[in-house]
Amino acid sequence: SEGARRKHAEQLLCQLANTAAGSQGAALSTALLQAREEVAAADVELTALQRESHAMKSVAEDQLAHSLSRGKVLTASVDKLEQQLALVQQEVDDEAQARFRAEDALTGMRAAMLAQQPEGEGEGA
Repeated sequence: SEGARRKHAEQLLCQLANTAAGSQGAALSTALLQAREEVAAADVELTALQRESHAMKSVAEDQLAHSLSRGKVLTASVDKLEQQLALVQQEVDDEAQARFRAEDALTGMRAAMLAQQPEGEGEGA
C-alpha cells in the first residue's frame, strides 16, 4: 500500500539522517580530540619556550650585572691611575721649577763670580 511505502520511506530517511548525523558527530569528535591534542602539545612547547626564555633572561641579567660590576672596577682603576698621573705630573712640575730655580741661582752665582774677577781674568778663563 501507498501509506506503508511512504512510512517505510520516512523510516529509511530518518535512519539515513541519523547515520549521517552519527558519522558527522564521530568525525567532529575525532577532529575535536585531535585539536585538543594539538593544543596540549602547543601548551607543552609554550611552557618549554617560557622556561628557555626565562633562563636566557636570567643569564643576560647575570651578564649585565657582571659587566656593570666590571665597569665599576675599571672606572675605579682609571680614577686611581688618573690620581697617580696627577701626582707624577705634580712631581715633574716641582722638579722643573726646582731646576729652573737652580739654573737661575747658578746664573746669578756665575754673574757674581765674574763681577768679582778683575776684568782681564774673566775673559781668559
